Amino acid sequence: MIQRFFDPAQALKLIEENQVNTIFGIPVMFLMMSQMPEFQDTDFSSVKFFLVGGSPCPKAIIESFQEKGVVFNQGYGMTETATGVTALGSEDSLRKLGSCGKPLFHTDIRLVDPVGNDVAQGEKGEVLIKSPTVIKEYWRRPEESASTIIDGWLHSGDIGYMDEEGYLYLVDRSKDMYISGGENVYPAEVEDILMSHDAVADAGVIGIPDEKWVEVGLAVLVKAPEADVTEEEIIEYCKGKLAGYKRPRKVIFIDQLPRTLTGKILKKDLRSTYIKDGQYQAPE
Repeated sequence: MIQRFFDPAQALKLIEENQVNTIFGIPVMFLMMSQMPEFQDTDFSSVKFFLVGGSPCPKAIIESFQEKGVVFNQGYGMTETATGVTALGSEDSLRKLGSCGKPLFHTDIRLVDPVGNDVAQGEKGEVLIKSPTVIKEYWRRPEESASTIIDGWLHSGDIGYMDEEGYLYLVDRSKDMYISGGENVYPAEVEDILMSHDAVADAGVIGIPDEKWVEVGLAVLVKAPEADVTEEEIIEYCKGKLAGYKRPRKVIFIDQLPRTLTGKILKKDLRSTYIKDGQYQAPE
């Protein structure tokens, strides 16, 4: 059966009824399934592994499936690379939790700072990709082609770091990063912590203007069903889990985050909603 629109409860039913072996999905699909009442009773014994891609996947989502005995792998790719860049094998899914794996065959990766210098192991940098599968150019977009593909390297706009074994960890999109007190803050890292709170069903973080720190974090959250949590409790929860400059200074709650058709949070919509004329606009 093919669903015209994704229905998480129906997807869980189909997994069990059809003894599904593998599923590829985006993080929000697995998030929605994990939030269904049916999730706890679904039989996942037929599943060999689930594969997630499209955006960094919060560890809390991965862990919720691993508690059900499901091996949860991540991959990384782009349209400009004919999709595949890295993959994480099942044997490393627990040991390298949060990694999107190692480069695929004939694919090279570099991580560079804003001026193009390679960063040290463990340091964050933009992911550059070179592969026979990388596009030659964008159709009739010469300026974008020239700024994106330089000396054969595709500048992805994604920020990540490499561990001592050569496994890639994605942090966020460079355009979503904000600077607080001179320090770079990557919202996906903050969202990952927020998603580990039992009362949080979904999380989006943006930088908002601040007179002292230039920008601070605003956490826009969706509460879990029947959950009762306050702004103060969320901020307190982040202490000890995030450095001070990374912790959100403001928290608001809404019913649903704006997302693209592929499930990515529309940060530009959040910014346009809560930032007006260069100032934070509190919800009414």
